[in-house]
Amino acid sequence: MSRQVSPDSGRPNGSARIRTACAALALLSFPLLSARASAPAPEIQGGGRFHVYREFPAVRLGGVRRVTVFLPPDYHSAPARRYPVLYLHDGQNVFDAHRAAFGVEWRVDETIDAQVASGKLASVIAVAVDNAGSHRVEEYTPPLPGGGGGRASVYGDFLAFDLKPFIDGAYRTQPGPGTTAVMGSSLGGILSLHVARHHPESFGLAGCMSPSFWWNHRQVLEEWRDAAEKGPARLWIDIGTAEGDDEDGDGVTEPVEDARDARILAWERGYKTGKDLGYLEDPGAEHNEHAWAGRLPHPLVFLFGGPASDAGGSKDKVKITFSVTVPGTTPAGSTIYVTGNVPELGAWSPAAAIALAPDKGGWKGSVLVPRGSALQFKFTRGSWDTVEKDAYGHELPNRKHDATKTKTIKAAVAKWRDEVE
Repeated sequence: MSRQVSPDSGRPNGSARIRTACAALALLSFPLLSARASAPAPEIQGGGRFHVYREFPAVRLGGVRRVTVFLPPDYHSAPARRYPVLYLHDGQNVFDAHRAAFGVEWRVDETIDAQVASGKLASVIAVAVDNAGSHRVEEYTPPLPGGGGGRASVYGDFLAFDLKPFIDGAYRTQPGPGTTAVMGSSLGGILSLHVARHHPESFGLAGCMSPSFWWNHRQVLEEWRDAAEKGPARLWIDIGTAEGDDEDGDGVTEPVEDARDARILAWERGYKTGKDLGYLEDPGAEHNEHAWAGRLPHPLVFLFGGPASDAGGSKDKVKITFSVTVPGTTPAGSTIYVTGNVPELGAWSPAAAIALAPDKGGWKGSVLVPRGSALQFKFTRGSWDTVEKDAYGHELPNRKHDATKTKTIKAAVAKWRDEVE
C-alpha cells in the first residue's frame, strides 16, 4: 500500500532539473530587482486589514507572486506598536475558501483574532505567499544531494532576501528571528523546517503541520541530523493519526511514525517538549485543510505565546510540572499526554492535550495555568481509548490539584484502558 501523498504527489523529473538549472543561470546574469522599490501599491480590503499584492516582484521565482498581508485589529490605532510576523506557504488556502485548492480555508484571520481576543496570543501580522500551482512540488522541496531536484532553497532566499526586507520596511514589524515564523503544511511543513534551518538570521520559529517527511527518503530529517546547528529556536510539529497508511501493520501510520522520529531527533538535538518543541498527534485527523484549520490555534500560541507568556510563572499564572511514570506494559513508541478541565490542558480534548517528554525513566512536561485554578486531569496515550485506569482496571477518578503556586506533580499510571478492556 502506498502512503497518502495527495495533494503533494509527484517528484521533480528530468525536465524539472533542467528548468532549475536554467533558472539558476538566468539569476546569475540578471540582477534582482528591489522588491521594495518596484512592488505596486497593494489592494486594500477588509476595512484596511488585508493588503493584497497581486503581482509582487519575485524574480528569483521566475516572475511575480501574489502576497497577502493580514494586519492586527489595532494596527492603525496603535501607531507606536510593532508586531511579530508569521509567513505562510500555500497562500491560496489560508484566508479565502473561494481561492482554496479544495474549497476549504485555514481560517487564519478568524483564528488569530479569536486567540488574541481570548488573551492566549499576542497580535501578529500574517503574510501569505501563493504557491506556484503546477510547480508547487518543485518549489517546496529541497535540492537533491547530488544536484538538481527541488527549489526550496531558492524559495527560501526569496522569503529571506526579497519579501521579508520589504515587509519589514513597509510595515511595523518586530524583525528579529525570535519574532518571525515560517509555517506550512504537508510539503509546506518540510519547507518550513528547511527555510528556518538555512536562514536562522531571519526565521527563528518554524511550524510544520502534517510535514511530508517521507519526501526523498526523509532527506529533510537526514540533513538536519547531520547538521552542526541545533535548528529553529522554537519548533512545532503535528500530525493527524488518520494520515497515510499503516504499511507495516503495527497500528501506526507511516506519517505518524515519521513525525515521532522527527520528535526523537529534536530531543537528541537538545529540544525540550513544551519549551522549544511543540508536538501534537491529532486523533482521527486526516491530511487536509479542515484538519489544519481545526488545530491551528495550537502552533500559533506555541510559537508566539500570549501577552503574559512567562515560562517561570507570573502574577496571574503559575507553572505546573507533571512528572509521571508508566507501567512496563506501555507499548514502545508511545507518547504520554496530560489533559484536563482548563484550556491550557486541552479542556478534556485529547487532541489538544499536553505532550510530555521522556525524562529519567518517566515522562515530564510543564504548563502555565491561571493562578488559583482547581485543576482536574488524567494521563493518556493520545485518546480516551488509552486513558489511564487504576491497578484493578477500573475507572480512575479525575486527579486534582489547586494551582496556587509553582508545583511539580508526581504521579504513576497503573494501567491503560486498552490493556484491560
